[in-house]
Amino acid sequence: MTKLIECLHSSVTELERGVHLLRRMNNPTELRSVIERVNELENLADNIFERAIANLFEQVNDPIEVIKLKEIFVAFETATDRCEDAANVLGPF
Repeated sequence: MTKLIECLHSSVTELERGVHLLRRMNNPTELRSVIERVNELENLADNIFERAIANLFEQVNDPIEVIKLKEIFVAFETATDRCEDAANVLGPF
């Protein structure tokens, strides 16, 4: 879960940087880099999520605990998806 949270945090940090770059509109290359980095982080989050869910079903025996943890993982992964959506709005680079 920590790795997924780190991906989300990095995505949000990159988005913040991207928004500041939009204000100046003087460095499209750097803005493109932000968008690409958020997309890479979302792909990484997808991979982490898939492994985490597989491990969850293999290692946790309590069905209620599985459901709770799965929902938390889904929420974090969905948040990284939304970060990617936001990054894609920053520019068609």
